[in-house]
Amino acid sequence: MIMQKLAIPSLLIAMPMLLAPLAFADIYKCSFSDGSSRFEQQCPKNTLRSEKLELKDASNIGFGQKDSQHPSIGDLLLPNGDFENTLASWQVITGEPNTLEKEGIAGSYALQLQGKDASVAPIRLRQCLPTQDIGEISVSAFVKQESIDAPQESELRVVWFTNKTCSDSGQHAAMFKPTAAPSWQKLEHKKLVPALGAQALMVEIAFEGSNKHQVLWDDIDITLTAASRAAATTAIDPKYTLAIGQNHFQNADFNNNTNGWTSGWPVEWGAYAGQGITAGVRVLASSDFGKRIKGDALSQCINFGNNQHFTLSADVKHDPISSQKGRASLMVYWLELPDCQGRQQVGPEVTSRQVEGWQTLSNNISAPANAQSVMVKAYQVVDGTGLYGAFWDNFSFTASSDLSPTTTDTPTP
Repeated sequence: MIMQKLAIPSLLIAMPMLLAPLAFADIYKCSFSDGSSRFEQQCPKNTLRSEKLELKDASNIGFGQKDSQHPSIGDLLLPNGDFENTLASWQVITGEPNTLEKEGIAGSYALQLQGKDASVAPIRLRQCLPTQDIGEISVSAFVKQESIDAPQESELRVVWFTNKTCSDSGQHAAMFKPTAAPSWQKLEHKKLVPALGAQALMVEIAFEGSNKHQVLWDDIDITLTAASRAAATTAIDPKYTLAIGQNHFQNADFNNNTNGWTSGWPVEWGAYAGQGITAGVRVLASSDFGKRIKGDALSQCINFGNNQHFTLSADVKHDPISSQKGRASLMVYWLELPDCQGRQQVGPEVTSRQVEGWQTLSNNISAPANAQSVMVKAYQVVDGTGLYGAFWDNFSFTASSDLSPTTTDTPTP
């Protein structure tokens, strides 16, 4: 749904048969606490100041009748983001959210999230919006934590989905989390671009706390800042379209040291570190904070040409002298342009098991429409303070026939 900022009826040419004078809608300039202004037929309750405009003043504003299916630049896309209509348009997933009058940022309504008793309980509510005509958006919200003497969790999440019901292949666009302060805070994220293949946008507010915790949210705005464009295309270089079964990775077995690879964690190359006393690498993940940390072990960008279906695999082995437990995984990010440029779509992830010796992580995957490259990432997660090491070898990304997606983590001899 699209919130119309202004709708001015079309002027009709006066004719001799006209029996009644024309009626024009009143237009108001609505000014808000954050310094912004909007032109509306009726200002919302959280308006600081409203000014009625004469027709001669309103005629140059530049707004016209808008098609509700096609938003214009500056339109607010999230209905009832100020909670002036209580919880209308919001779907409550769990818990009992509430709205409070005169508690909002400008003395208007606000969303109240608070536990019912001393036990910590979740509250979640969300909206699912179509991404039709969205090229870029900005998201802003006001939030206030009423109690900061006890732990509490509240987040505003913005997630792209590849289907229209916000139920498949979600990809985070932004996550807003207030700091521990008792006053109103404005959270903002600009220039959010839809994920590759996105058809819907989910806005979710989450909370976990007891009756000692209270969080207020108000004026959640999603503003269209750029219209959608056609999918970016570029001529596909035939050299990227490899034969079925041919490996796309450069230096897949690390015989040429770590050339072609990038890493976030420290990497050690060894002539006998791979599977079968061959070359390979050992990647060390570390944490000094007592928390679980996930980081890049290895990554490489692949241009795959006209192929669409692939098999991805790599061999991995947990380092038995690690001081902390952890795991390894493979994940892909599809990009719409060569060399991993343009919009992206997050693909599936396959994770290692806690077994001794080498194991193969493998996935049959298909590229989304309009994708021309893929970023393959090997991750390592360290479960807490200490070091978690893993050996890697034999990466493979090969074109295949039309295969059903499968995920395996098979121990290898």
